[in-house]
Amino acid sequence: MLMTPAEINGLLKERVIAFEESLSTPFASGEMADWAAKVEQAAEALLHVLRDDLPPLRQQQFDTMLGQDPALEPRVNEIRESDAENVAHLQRLHKQLHTVAGQADVRQEAETALHDRVQKLTEAGLHLVVEVRKQNMAVDTWIQEAFQRDRGVAD
Repeated sequence: MLMTPAEINGLLKERVIAFEESLSTPFASGEMADWAAKVEQAAEALLHVLRDDLPPLRQQQFDTMLGQDPALEPRVNEIRESDAENVAHLQRLHKQLHTVAGQADVRQEAETALHDRVQKLTEAGLHLVVEVRKQNMAVDTWIQEAFQRDRGVAD
């Protein structure tokens, strides 16, 4: 079933919030494996949107931008690259979270050893949240710019 642009944007916002909240949720001793599994699930859900649902919408947005102002091609290319970087970053995080969940589940003593790694994963994940939000705001801005840009043509 094809989703509308509003549905895709809504789903993206929902998944970004869920990922951010899962990362920000503290855990008590003995709960790292559960925490990591929940964050991994949220990362997987966000990854699905970024990798599978968002690209067709982005292509429509790019077509609109370039149809209105072909001079925005460098911006479109930057957005494409940033989208790809966000997906790659989230894929790496997802894989690392899966590893942490497995290691923390093996024995509780592993939690202490994994604490620094979990902290770094949390920081990287929250950084990614900011990047995804910035990316969406940039796309919205450049679409508006495509329609409102002064191209130097006098009346």
